[in-house]
Amino acid sequence: MFPIWATGTVFSAVYAQISTMFVEQGMMMDTTIGSFTIPAASLSTFEVISVIFWVPVYDRILVPIARKFTNQKEEASPNFNELASASFCPFFACWLQLWWK
Repeated sequence: MFPIWATGTVFSAVYAQISTMFVEQGMMMDTTIGSFTIPAASLSTFEVISVIFWVPVYDRILVPIARKFTNQKEEASPNFNELASASFCPFFACWLQLWWK
C-alpha cells in the first residue's frame, strides 16, 4: 500500500500545482474575446467544464462501444496492477521533470 500512497501524494501535489499554473498562464495570456475579458482565475473552470462534458460521453457512448467489441457484459473493475501503473506514471513524470537538465 505504501507505493500507492506515495505516488498518490506526489500526484496530488502535481495536481495542485496545475491549478495554480492555470492562473499564472492566464495572467500572461490575452483573455479578451471581443469586448469581454475572461479573468485569469476563472480559466480553471474550463477544465471542470470539459470533465463534466466528457465523463458522460465516455460512460454512455465509448464504454458501450468498447463492450460490444470485447464482448464484456459486466462492469470492468481495474485490478491492482492497472492501478499501480496508473499511479506510477505521474510519479515518474514528476521525477523525470525534476532531474532532467
